Order: sequence, then C-alpha cells, then structure tokens
Amino acid sequence: MTGEPMRKPETRKNRGLFPAAFGRFTLTLEPAPDPATLKAFWLDLERRAEPSFFLSWTWIGCWVRTLPPETKPWLLILRDGSSIVGLALFVSRCCRRLALLPMRRWWLHETGDPLADILTIEDNGILLARDCGSDLPCIILGWLLENLPGCDEMILGGIGPELELAAGCAATAAGFAPRILSETVRPYVDLSAARGQGHRLGHDGDDDYLALLGRGTRHAVRRAVRLYEASGPLRFSVARDSAEALDYFARMKLLHQAHWRRRGQPGAFAAPVFERFHDGLIRDGVAAGSVELCRVSAGDREIGYLYNFTWRGWVHAYQSGFAYDKDNRLKPGLVSHYLAIRHALDEGRLVYDFMAGDGQHKRSLSTHATRLVWLALTAEGLPRKVEGALRRLKHRLLRPPKRT
Repeated sequence: MTGEPMRKPETRKNRGLFPAAFGRFTLTLEPAPDPATLKAFWLDLERRAEPSFFLSWTWIGCWVRTLPPETKPWLLILRDGSSIVGLALFVSRCCRRLALLPMRRWWLHETGDPLADILTIEDNGILLARDCGSDLPCIILGWLLENLPGCDEMILGGIGPELELAAGCAATAAGFAPRILSETVRPYVDLSAARGQGHRLGHDGDDDYLALLGRGTRHAVRRAVRLYEASGPLRFSVARDSAEALDYFARMKLLHQAHWRRRGQPGAFAAPVFERFHDGLIRDGVAAGSVELCRVSAGDREIGYLYNFTWRGWVHAYQSGFAYDKDNRLKPGLVSHYLAIRHALDEGRLVYDFMAGDGQHKRSLSTHATRLVWLALTAEGLPRKVEGALRRLKHRLLRPPKRT
C-alpha cells in the first residue's frame, strides 16, 4: 500500500458503534510519516507512557528502519485535544485463505511475512499515555475494525491477557470473531519477592533466589557450578560498549546456530532480517542502556552468551547461545541464566522475564508465569462461513469410521 489518502471503509463494517470522536478524544488513521517525524511523535509520548520494551522507540524504531521499501505502515493517532496520547503502527497485506478466498489482513507492529516476523514481538499493544483510561483499548480496536480499509482480519501478536480481553469485546461489538492462533506460557522470576527469601525459608546455605527453587534444580545448579569451577572462576561479564556487544553477539550466533542445526532446525539467524535488525538494535540499545550482551565463562572456558533487554526494572532474556558438552551434568543454559538472575538481583531489578516458550530450564528457574496470545479478529461473513464449512467437511473425511 502506498501513501495515498485513506479510502472510505466498506459500509458493511462501518456501523458507527465506535465513533472517531468520543469524549475529549479523537482517532485518526493515516500513512505513517517519515522516520524522523515518527520518532519525534513516539519519543514524546513514550516519556508520558508506561510502555513495554517492545513498544519503546528503541524496538519500534529499528523495526521501522528495517521494513522492506514496499511495506508502508499506517499510523493510528489518538489525540486528547491537540495532544497525542496514543500511537500504533499497522501493516496491511492481501493474501488468500485456503488458497482460494482473497482477504486483507492488518497486523499490529508486524508485517505478516513469517521471515520478517521472526523478530517475535511480545508485550504488543497500543502506546498510550498514563491514566488515559482502561476502556480505551477496546474503543480503539473497535474503531479500527470498522475503519481499517478493507479489513477482513486483524492480527494481534504477542499480547497479554488484558489486551486479549479488550480485543474480544471490540470484535464482538464490531461483528468480528476472535480466534486464538497460538498461545504460550511466559515464565518469569519475581526478583522483588526473591530478595531475602533464603533466610525466611530456612535455606541459609543458599542465596535468596536459589532458595525459591525446587530441590532438584538447586542440586543441578550447585553441581554444575562446581564442575565448571574446575576450569577456573565463574565470571558473568556484560559488554562494555557496542563494539564488544556486537562481538558477543557474533559468538552467540555461532553457538546458537550450531545447536539448532544439530537438531535439524534452521535457528533464529537463518532469516537475513534477524541479523540486520539486531545489529541496529544493539548499537542503539547498548548506548541507551536498554540492551545487554552477556558472556558467561569459567576461567578460559566459554560457557554461553545471553542477549537481554533491560527496561524499567525488567530484564527480558531474548536470545542465547550455549557451549553444550557431552557431560550432561554441565548445564550451560541453567548456569548462565542463574548467574544473570543473580546479576539482576544485585542491580536492583524487579523481574527476570524468560519470555515466550515452555523450555525445561525456564520451568526450573522461574517462580511465576503468565500467558501470551497470538489473536486473529476475523470479519463474520461469507469467507468465514465457507472456511467453516470446508473445515467441517475435512473433519468428517478424516474421522475414522465407527466400529460395528
């Protein structure tokens, strides 16, 4: 889609349930401005909001800069009088469902191209100024469903329970049906709760965090630490500048790709956009203090690398690469994250977030978990009815015959 003026949406969806002006607020949708103008808008609102790292300009700005030239995002603007109090970017793609039915999908802060979206946004949503009101996400999404040009489906990827609920309410009112594409747990460590727990739980031999974990995990961590220390003192190092961070990133890539290729999978770095995006993110984020590349070693022995985002008390464990060993008592991932959590505690941070996915080390080292969802809001109508009929037919054809 190019930067032409927004076409009037189809009247079948423009039911007027969600007006563009409500109370003191107004909504507009327009082609996104040039990156410099968008940056000024975004940073000004970011200072007046409580965004996740994935709604910060550090992430969004890198995403915008790495979009293919043919991808033209649209900008949602929520205003309170003349002040901008809400922003979000949407990308549209035309595709076919079941290889037959043409449809237009709109993605929030994604492109709809699986290779480009391998970046995997989490905590996705609308950037809103503080104290705007908890009902606004539902109103905004409802207005978008009625006014996004030719919208057959909206995709909201990596959203939490609150936005999922708002999206469901908006979809029902606007004549769309919510459908979960995928969902996953998101384990994390409540670092505030971990402080001081060792003494209170009676595990005086353990540090505060380790005392919260199961007996088997505590044993595995202690044993792996002892075995690694035979090679020299354990060290957790954070890259001092972007040059060192990029060196750690390159070393992490080698370990990460080697591990996943041994398992017959391509690994995160297989998509060219992944490395281009993160090269820019690391350069910007290390300087801003929101990106950390970490090296874990024992003497001269390389154990692993962690690529973490640090944002307003949160540590997001985004990517990693570990030096695995034939001795399965050595746990490079377990030890690396354990030391990173200890570092986060020392730094006074609030949460260590393992991010989406249910790996064994995440279950072992986390103290809590929440839920992330990838949600589709699909227009009711003939395409959906045809798809439903085809799915029911497929079910009947594949159903095993009844025993007689």
